[in-house]
Amino acid sequence: MSLASDKVVIGKIGASYGVKGWVKINSYTDVPEGIFDYSPWILADGKEYQIDQWRPHGKALVAKLEGIDTRDDAERIKTWISPFRQSNFLNWKKANITGGS
Repeated sequence: MSLASDKVVIGKIGASYGVKGWVKINSYTDVPEGIFDYSPWILADGKEYQIDQWRPHGKALVAKLEGIDTRDDAERIKTWISPFRQSNFLNWKKANITGGS
């Protein structure tokens, strides 16, 4: 099974924003800002990233992730965002959406 197929994707990191490691965020959640309720984020490289800061930017969202400090760092992490592996999502969904039944 590929790393991507084992994930529940909730958004995508787009272009870098500025020179201090900020990135543009494309959220797939019902409420776009809801993507920041999930932490840490697991990216395509399999590493977990904590959200340091985020803010709206016009109609878009931008974020700063811990350990991403330069524009070059930000360019390297342009990928999908997952809060957890699919198996963990099914357990979370059962507990939070169906009331644990």
